[in-house]
Amino acid sequence: MLGLLAWYKETNSPELYRLLERHADGLMRVAVDHGDYAYFPKYEYDGKEFVDDPKGKDAPVWYGGRLILPLVEYWQISQRAEVKSFIEKLIRYCTEVSHFIKADGEVERGEGWWGHLHSTMDMTAGIAEFGRLTNRPELVAWAKRIYDWIGALTRRATGGWRMSRAVIFVRLAASLRAFDSAWLSIALAQPIRLVKSTAISGINCWKTSSWTFLFWAR
Repeated sequence: MLGLLAWYKETNSPELYRLLERHADGLMRVAVDHGDYAYFPKYEYDGKEFVDDPKGKDAPVWYGGRLILPLVEYWQISQRAEVKSFIEKLIRYCTEVSHFIKADGEVERGEGWWGHLHSTMDMTAGIAEFGRLTNRPELVAWAKRIYDWIGALTRRATGGWRMSRAVIFVRLAASLRAFDSAWLSIALAQPIRLVKSTAISGINCWKTSSWTFLFWAR
């Protein structure tokens, strides 16, 4: 969806706008809606129902939370009230209903990709951006706690945790000399947008996130 958004912003294509509209409508249709919050409980939807994966439990909060950022961008373009309401429901699930993110910003750990930091930053960037756009400083502060925790974790290089996949993308792009706008929008969009949203809102996130930007000079 982020790719479609970038393409639409370049072309203003009515066809791309309709695709974005259908994408947003589909997400709102398949999400589990509990009135004041909504979420995506599993990894896969087969067209009729959610497949029971992960077995016997809900997917980590970032799995559906990653959709918040592109939905926020789409809402800025479309100004659809129902999309804004849907975003608010997704955010309420991430920040109030789910216990995946602890009070100090710690990310729940688990097997495999359960505590995936890159995807957690995707989710966090979307929530921070929505908080900035709607003048909700509590959402920006929530995002800042996560970024502080991840920043401290990556500086310590704790065993068993990986730095954001964005770092790998940046290094690869540098090797290939492929720093064009399309590649960077994929590789660094979420970390940079998270810092931008918190900074614009008056919260200094640059120091804690310096590990992201160190790779510009390498």
